[in-house]
Amino acid sequence: MQTQLHVLVSNSPRRSGGGFSLVELLAVIAIMAVLGAAVAPAFHSIGSAGKLSTGTAAVSSGLAIARNQAIATRRLTRFVVPSDWSDTPSANFRKFSIWQFEPDQGAAGAWVQVSKWENLPEGVVFDSSLSKTYMDAAPSLTNNPQAVQGPDAFQAGTAANEDTFASGTSTFKGRYIEFSPRGGLRSVASSQPVTWFTLVEGFIDGQDVRYTRGGSSPSNWRQISVGTLLGRATVYSP
Repeated sequence: MQTQLHVLVSNSPRRSGGGFSLVELLAVIAIMAVLGAAVAPAFHSIGSAGKLSTGTAAVSSGLAIARNQAIATRRLTRFVVPSDWSDTPSANFRKFSIWQFEPDQGAAGAWVQVSKWENLPEGVVFDSSLSKTYMDAAPSLTNNPQAVQGPDAFQAGTAANEDTFASGTSTFKGRYIEFSPRGGLRSVASSQPVTWFTLVEGFIDGQDVRYTRGGSSPSNWRQISVGTLLGRATVYSP
């Protein structure tokens, strides 16, 4: 007797071995793309904030070294930031170094560079445009009014803390924080409790600051206030 076997063939796709179908894989890829687009700005923000924190730590360390240098050598010492360096415009408000006054240099003494230039992280600059009014209104400084009770050392339009320096074969104008041999600040505004300046996420366009996220004010910043009496730095953030 002959037995006929009837094989039923299904037209519907089957998955073998518990794998995924092409449609399911495409759906997963689409979901990952959407999530990636949503998360990317957050990662960029974290990276920018990390650079700002790194730059702030480097500047705070530089200020401490300048103060210690002044005390150890009994010499006036400056923390210098280029503000107008025509030979090296990329250095403006983007780097700093320590300079010391040597009375035996030349007829009237001279400022001599005693540390190499330190660059801020890419995307971080000293801001010379933020006004005291803006900083006074910052919520984090409302409870710390003394933080801005003094001049902005790098404020545009003022020569209070600006001098001309010679580096190699070129000269440049630079803003500075000056320490006395006792470690306190020595400046034209020494009657004020602090001298301060600000680091922001942005870049320099000529003499202007362009903030990373656009607009007329920074989305993130670090204010460094240096006490007049003791010369110690305190950092404030939004």
